[in-house]
Order: sequence, then C-alpha cells, then structure tokens
Amino acid sequence: MDGVRCGGLFVALYLPGQRVKLRHDEEDYPILKGKLEKIKKRSLEYLSKFSIFNLAMILNYLVIIYLFGIQDILEDVGPLGKFSVVLLLLMGNVVFFVYDIALSRIITAYRMVLRKKIFRRIGQG
Repeated sequence: MDGVRCGGLFVALYLPGQRVKLRHDEEDYPILKGKLEKIKKRSLEYLSKFSIFNLAMILNYLVIIYLFGIQDILEDVGPLGKFSVVLLLLMGNVVFFVYDIALSRIITAYRMVLRKKIFRRIGQG
C-alpha cells in the first residue's frame, strides 16, 4: 500500500464527525464509564476500565502496524523501538487515569451547577 492510499485510509478512519464510525473514541467512553462505575468494588471497577483501555490501545496499535503495513517502523527506531511501545502504553495509562478523574469532575460539575442553570434558562428548571 503506497503512502497516499495509506494516508487517505488513515484520514477516513480518524476524521472527526463521520456518520459511519469505524472506531471507538472519546465520545464512547463517558457512556461506558457510567456503566463501569456501577461496579461495587473500586478495584474491580478500575481493573475493568484499564483492561478496556489497554485492549483498545493494543488493538489500535495492531491495526496501525498491520493494516497499514508499517511493520518496519519499530526496526527503524532500533533497540529503543521495542521499549517505546511499552513506554507509550504506560504513559497512556497515566493520561487515561488523569482523563478519568477529570471526566468525573466535569460530570459532577454539570450535575451540581451547570444542569440547573441550563434548564432554568430554557424554562424547564
């Protein structure tokens, strides 16, 4: 697959606002988060969240490497390439943890403050 077709496919898959979604993204997580937070044990809740996140990251990585045919990318980086994938996944987990906390706070702020103000202005509150 040449670079133009690969780039076109990449844009088609990851262009925001597509009607037909070919991937799960940040729009899907808040819905899933609500369901996962109904789990009583906090440790099992976080284990589920991080398992889903890591599975999604690994599947995205495999799609990018094998579907787009760029298996040589890690070889070009040299010995660092093997560790960069693990390091990227670890850093992704840290960012996901911060995102999860921030999303919880945004949802709480919406429920406590913004929702009342919004519905009061449109005459339903």
